[in-house]
Amino acid sequence: MMNQQHKPAHIRQQKLLQIIRSLVLRKQTLSISRVAREAGISPSLIHNHYPDIAAKIRQITGYPPQKSESTLRKKLHDTETQNRALREEIHHLRLQISQLSSINEMLNSQLCNELNPKGR
Repeated sequence: MMNQQHKPAHIRQQKLLQIIRSLVLRKQTLSISRVAREAGISPSLIHNHYPDIAAKIRQITGYPPQKSESTLRKKLHDTETQNRALREEIHHLRLQISQLSSINEMLNSQLCNELNPKGR
């Protein structure tokens, strides 16, 4: 079933695009598996070597585009960086709260002493 003959990438890409157009014109089910079967290749070849073709098929069929592993890793890294920054900000804010609480206690104590002096 699989075509063992190696074809240049641009020729195979053109063939895949022709298959997509043909399936759409004939109003037949469009999927990566279907296109691969008609091209005589494996679906993984489309996923791994023709991600733009896979994205086009997903776009036509209404499936959301898949994010590449590098995009997901970058997003994870960015999120972890943001998380670290927010944790640091929380730590500094807690220190400020502690310092302000101490100042507040000291001022309350001074106010009480001024309003209720000892010995009167």
